[in-house]
Amino acid sequence: MTACLIFSSLFLQKLNFQASLTFNQIQNSIFSVFKTPETFLLVKLNHTYCAHLGQEPTAEEAREEIHLVNSLSWPGPLIQGLPYQFSSDPVQSYFVIRGPAEQHVGGQLVVDVHMLNFLGRSKKHGGDFLVARLHSPELKAGVVGQVHDHQNGNYTVLFPLLWEGVVKVEVTMVHPSEAVVVLKKLTEEQPDRVSFKSVFRSGSLSETTECNLCLPNTDQPLCNYTDPHTGEPWYCYKPKKLDCDTRIMHVKGDYKKNLLTEYEAQFFQRRVNMKVPIHSSGMDKVTVLHAENGTTKMDSNKFIPSGYYYHDSWRPLNGTVMLQFNNSSAIIECLKGKIVHMFGDSTARQWFEYLHAFVPELKHINLYTPRKVGPYMAVDSGRNIMVTYRCHGPPIRFPATPSPESRYIANELDGIRGGPNVVVLVSIWAHFTNFPVDVYIRRLRHIRRAVVQLLDREPATLVMIRSPNLQELTFEISLFNSDWFSQQQDIVLRAMFREVNVQILDAWEMVLAHRLPHNVHPPPIIIKDTMAFILSQDKVTVGFVDMPVCNDAKAENIFNCIESSMNDKGLVWSNCEGFSSDNCNVVIAIRRYKKFPMRDQILTNLSVVNPENQDDLAPQQIKALVWRFPNKLNFQASLTFNQIQNSIFSVFKTPETFLLVKLNHTYCAHLGQEPTAEEVREESHLLNSLSWPEPLIPGLPYQFSSDPAQSYFVIRGPAEQHVGGQLVVDVHMLNFLGRSKKHGGDFLVARLHSPELKAGVVGQVHDHQDGNYTVLFPLLWEGLVKVDIIMVHPSEAVVVLKRLTEEQPDRVSFKSVFRSGSLSETTECNLCLPNTDQPLCNYTDPHTGEPWYCYKPKKLDCDTRIIHVKGSLKTNLLTEYEAQFFQSRVNMKVPIHSSGMDKVTVLPAENGTTKMDSNKFIPSGYYYHDSWRPLNGTVVLQFNNSSAIIECLKGKIVHMFGDSTARQWFEYLHAFVPELKQINLYTPRRVGPYMAVDSGRNIMVTYRCHGPPIRFTATPSPELHYIANELDGIRGGPNVVVLVSIWAHFSSFPVEIYIRRLRYIRRAVVQLLDREPATLVMIRSPNLREINFEISLSNSDWFAQQQDIVLRAMFREVNVQILDAWEMVLAHRLPHNVHPPPIIIKNTMALILSQKLNIQTISAFYQIQNSIFLVFKTPKTVLLAELNYTYCAHLSQQPTAEEAREESHLLNSISWPGPLQPGLPYQFSSDPAQSYFVIRGPAEQHVGGQLVVDVHMLNFLGEPKGHGGDFLVARLHSPELKAGVVGQVHDHQDGNYTVLFPLLWEGVVNVEVTMVHPSEAVVVLKSLTEEQLDQVSFMSLFRSGSLSETTECNLCLPNTEQPLCNYTDPHTGEPWYCYKPKKLGCNNRINHSKGSLKTNLLTEYEAQFFQSDVNIKVSIHSSGMDNVTVLHAENAITQCLKGKIIHMLGDSTALQWFEYLTTVVPELKQFNLYTPKKVGPYMAVDIGHNIVVTYRCHGPPIYFNATSTPELHYIANELDEIRGGPNAVVLVSIWSHFSTFPVDVYIRRLRHIRRAVMRLLNREPATLVVIRSPNLQELDPEVSLFTSDWFSQQQDFVLRAMFREVNVWILDAWEMTLAHRLPHLLHPPPIIIKNMVDSILSQVCPVKENKKREVASKTPKRKQ
Repeated sequence: MTACLIFSSLFLQKLNFQASLTFNQIQNSIFSVFKTPETFLLVKLNHTYCAHLGQEPTAEEAREEIHLVNSLSWPGPLIQGLPYQFSSDPVQSYFVIRGPAEQHVGGQLVVDVHMLNFLGRSKKHGGDFLVARLHSPELKAGVVGQVHDHQNGNYTVLFPLLWEGVVKVEVTMVHPSEAVVVLKKLTEEQPDRVSFKSVFRSGSLSETTECNLCLPNTDQPLCNYTDPHTGEPWYCYKPKKLDCDTRIMHVKGDYKKNLLTEYEAQFFQRRVNMKVPIHSSGMDKVTVLHAENGTTKMDSNKFIPSGYYYHDSWRPLNGTVMLQFNNSSAIIECLKGKIVHMFGDSTARQWFEYLHAFVPELKHINLYTPRKVGPYMAVDSGRNIMVTYRCHGPPIRFPATPSPESRYIANELDGIRGGPNVVVLVSIWAHFTNFPVDVYIRRLRHIRRAVVQLLDREPATLVMIRSPNLQELTFEISLFNSDWFSQQQDIVLRAMFREVNVQILDAWEMVLAHRLPHNVHPPPIIIKDTMAFILSQDKVTVGFVDMPVCNDAKAENIFNCIESSMNDKGLVWSNCEGFSSDNCNVVIAIRRYKKFPMRDQILTNLSVVNPENQDDLAPQQIKALVWRFPNKLNFQASLTFNQIQNSIFSVFKTPETFLLVKLNHTYCAHLGQEPTAEEVREESHLLNSLSWPEPLIPGLPYQFSSDPAQSYFVIRGPAEQHVGGQLVVDVHMLNFLGRSKKHGGDFLVARLHSPELKAGVVGQVHDHQDGNYTVLFPLLWEGLVKVDIIMVHPSEAVVVLKRLTEEQPDRVSFKSVFRSGSLSETTECNLCLPNTDQPLCNYTDPHTGEPWYCYKPKKLDCDTRIIHVKGSLKTNLLTEYEAQFFQSRVNMKVPIHSSGMDKVTVLPAENGTTKMDSNKFIPSGYYYHDSWRPLNGTVVLQFNNSSAIIECLKGKIVHMFGDSTARQWFEYLHAFVPELKQINLYTPRRVGPYMAVDSGRNIMVTYRCHGPPIRFTATPSPELHYIANELDGIRGGPNVVVLVSIWAHFSSFPVEIYIRRLRYIRRAVVQLLDREPATLVMIRSPNLREINFEISLSNSDWFAQQQDIVLRAMFREVNVQILDAWEMVLAHRLPHNVHPPPIIIKNTMALILSQKLNIQTISAFYQIQNSIFLVFKTPKTVLLAELNYTYCAHLSQQPTAEEAREESHLLNSISWPGPLQPGLPYQFSSDPAQSYFVIRGPAEQHVGGQLVVDVHMLNFLGEPKGHGGDFLVARLHSPELKAGVVGQVHDHQDGNYTVLFPLLWEGVVNVEVTMVHPSEAVVVLKSLTEEQLDQVSFMSLFRSGSLSETTECNLCLPNTEQPLCNYTDPHTGEPWYCYKPKKLGCNNRINHSKGSLKTNLLTEYEAQFFQSDVNIKVSIHSSGMDNVTVLHAENAITQCLKGKIIHMLGDSTALQWFEYLTTVVPELKQFNLYTPKKVGPYMAVDIGHNIVVTYRCHGPPIYFNATSTPELHYIANELDEIRGGPNAVVLVSIWSHFSTFPVDVYIRRLRHIRRAVMRLLNREPATLVVIRSPNLQELDPEVSLFTSDWFSQQQDFVLRAMFREVNVWILDAWEMTLAHRLPHLLHPPPIIIKNMVDSILSQVCPVKENKKREVASKTPKRKQ
């Protein structure tokens, strides 16, 4: 008789309804119960291992723990504390081998052990810790024995006989029972006998404190580092001076000493009673002969170990075929394409070290982590192999582990995606031996939970867990790491993972069975065998299904018998590999062709090797049949599996079905800008359009949900149809019971395609809401077409997805890193945050009102934020019931099959026409030969080479904004078009911004990611730009293309968030098209993607479909092109991916490049503008305010008290002396013609000295002046040498002045003293700025369609009844107002322009003080001489600027630098950005040397002729968006457009700039910032009233004072202009600009001898 029993791989393919539900409930309830305690905590602690401080276990977990602890009970002495002589003596004890001296392979050797005490008497109780081994030294063979304790001093050891030859018995007493009692006491009373410490450090201050799972109860406060995910406790005493978050290092402390009494210590004596062999009283060897009857079968009633050694090679007995990996090429071939993650202690690290040493192709990546600690990584990039190692979290006894590397394995497993190419190896035990086993149980519980979740999301992942092993023992080691502790852990580990689909790597048996001495780190030969065992694994799972007895041993009859039973159970042969049984040791599966219901290619014969006929076998004795189920189980298979599951997961049962969690019931929409009434109506309409039908009765059992496998579709009409027609398909949905669904709401997508033609088009799905659906397909090409219908989600899953967005909008977390100097903190961020007492940093965008918040760091300010990072995804979001609706290959993205034909033949169009009927469904386009053909009239050109793309883009600026699906366009162009050279902007990979240029053809392509929420890994804060704001900064025009893709990072939020974001983008697009209608704007729709359980909860295609509907509706009436990525992905033959494959990107790019804006499109756009603006009216912008006719400082941001004090100090410091008696007749004013100067000292002086000149001022009556206040400037120069230097003028306020000149060069020098203004003229200039601040007017042009208006603008405007438009900058508070146009809105402003200058500002008396050649800039005469020589070293500009990004910001005096560089450096190619001449912005690049130079003018007031409104940027805001760094240079010049305003206005502007400069230098201290001072200029009576040098001198003083303590370099244009021989000009002549640029470049590239940048002015030296 032959008995057959099949083992099937049902484990963990999909948990059944009850088992999976109860298991997930336990996990979720654990997470809901656990709350992270406060970080800074005073608690009363028991001096134990404080298990109560971890997560509270569930009732099931508590029962499991009790069961495990009970299973570890160990017998002890009958009477405690007997004298040492009564304890076990291994020397006098002995063993006896039962049976004859010759036995047979397949049998079992039985050995009796008799324990005696030191008195030579038999022990009367058990509890001695014995281990046993059977081995053959010559054969290098060995196997462990199973020890049975009879608890009377006698033991029996069972050994399987597995090989022929002489075998020797070894029995070792590791510990007597009396020692085990001591070890148990130690773990209960001294769990902290190994100490741990942490190092805390901040700056130069460092402290070290004690740490542990818990700490003794003292008054010293604790730092709580309990892991918030697992609840694993860890505490340190708080340092006295430092905070808890300054912990940098975890270190092993000391081992406690004097743990034992003298009596107890007697039981731990080496070579006496610790790891001492027991000898035989007779023979200790037997001879093993070959198996009787020729069989080597194992009796299932006998002890079967995990494996055994033979010739030093491990041979497992669990069915694994051990391959030999004797060279690196074999290992490499096995690991090809694999990712191997190793976690645990140093016994896991041994695997990594072995592979790294043995496989030279694996290159170790230096992660600059501590040796022996890690993490480590090794890769073979050519074969796509990656191997990693990471140590487990505390307690860990490594010498020094950086705090960030202390990670819990469970958390790491939660971050692994898994899959068939992923291997996870875990070894965790050695560092837990000194703690009670409860601690180990708790740690394994969390790891088990994470493993189950990993296998649930990716069942094909191979997970192997290593058991503990024996090690060398000394007295000290035994108290902390005894093998008895390891044996207890081994029992626990096997029990806890028994029902989980993992492989146990039995290190206990592999070490015990081997011939080499025990070591905590097994020797290389054992590591080689463990690695071979790991590499030999295939991902198979085993389960049990009852089968009938097969009574004929013939192969064909066995096959038929098994097949019949399988067919009854609905199981298929297609995945069966083979089986081995008691009478069929080896089975080879031969695949031939034979028709079966499920597969064409199946097993049709079994070739049986070594058959034996044994009629006395009991039924069901086949040992193993390996069965691989497909992931999709049919209903019968599921039911069969359910019967097994109850016993497997009974330990995890819990009565609850649903999860009670704290829910964030709002996404905090109220924190954004208040929408207008029109926007509220639009949003309501959009939300209504997204309504989705739900099941009639919620919460029905899973079996009532949609089953795509049993559902079907039917094609209407004949098998032959015609091009131009419409194919109609009816879909009928059935549930898992095979019954028709009675309601709609299933999310279906459809495609009609011809694989041979690489053609495809989407279908339109209509839901009849009764379980039936109709799909319409247009017939667009001839040939055979196939229908594909896919159920993405059943309606029950959609209900869950809707709940998630409403209740868990924060299921994706975000963080920000804050840093100032060496101090760094990280906090949580989101659109809104839970209501706590923790203060918030508000990063709401002031332009759009888009909210973003972060918890404020404890020690840092909000403005120290430097990086935005993606956090983690929440887990355990679903109940067990809900999770059933998200099973890959069961009810998530599963095809629905046809009940009949699934193809039709499409013939040519009837009547010869292919015209589409407008009443039928018309998609956006379709594929034919893998090329997209739009149906909106666009002719798509084919761009099959880079030259075609270059020709199309010639002269174009392409701006790409959005997520990574927008970045794909940039990457495609950069890869496909070699002429486009990417400029290295030193920005993060995958984040950007990016820029590529073809300077010869004036092409520029840029990419920038959108603002938060964004899930990129790490985004510098300055790069967080909102698309709407970026669009506001684009001028537009016929050469400008704007591409937008924004959707993927919004899928986890309610759709209202997405609507709000699109609303702001739409508003900005409309404004862009209003100012430049010829701009091409394209917006990309969302697309379908790959889906698994985890992805579906935050990024399901259903979310993307909702976004797609919203996006199309919101941009329907706007003149943009929708790039239909949804249809382009769905219609294509390749699998869905969030990042569509290159062929689809190629088609989208061809569609973009094929767009043309014709005149009809523009006209049509103008016709709809009025209705657009009615719908999208911006929030209230019209302001009626009572304005004083002053400079309106009160309208700007209120300065802080410190800033107010500073301003008062600055104003006092620039006070100017005036006449003693104002209003005296003109003749009493200063006359430069009669005034004179005298040079002090001899006619010959020396270099390095100082020339002193006395100036005496006289009036027109020839009398000395009695007061000061004249505005004098002085210069010392040598015309022949073209050398000059300024003099410092000191006013003695009595009509006399002293001028000091440094003597810097040899040669004849001339003194020049010039009176710019008499003191009386300065009085007039001061009154003008106070009383006539609007002496220069500004205008703005407003336009909408053909209507345009122009109104006056200024910092503030006279108080009238005319309403104002308020353009105050929300970041800096800088005010700017325009009178509101009569017919247009404030947001129709398109241009800023210079107005006119006021006339008749002076009285006749005042005008006398402003006469050219009389008292304006007139020289005072005299003479003097000295010697000086000047040398100047020129640098190569290109070499200096190599790799640099130069930002120039300011007025036209900054523009001069840009113009100079582009003139003298031919390699710098200027880009035509189609911006106004003399206004900019400008950009020039040198691609070969990676140099970028930019110029941008400052914000209003700006006195340029015509400046586009989008170009009005404030310098402070620009600085906030510069990342900075050693390759960045910032040049600022801002002064000349502020001279007509009171100096308070200039102070305020500099204050904002200074603040932004300090933030820039804080995040990137190596940035070079240069600020240019004002300079003198030409003057005439008119110019002097508006831009007098006296105004500039006031500004110069303020600028130097305000930046004195900031690490910037002042470029002293004042002195450089005044000292030069050429006339003064507002725009200094080229020779001065050259010297300025040389000075700047000397800072950029300082000479080696000059280690510090020296400043020419009195500012401090700037640090390098």
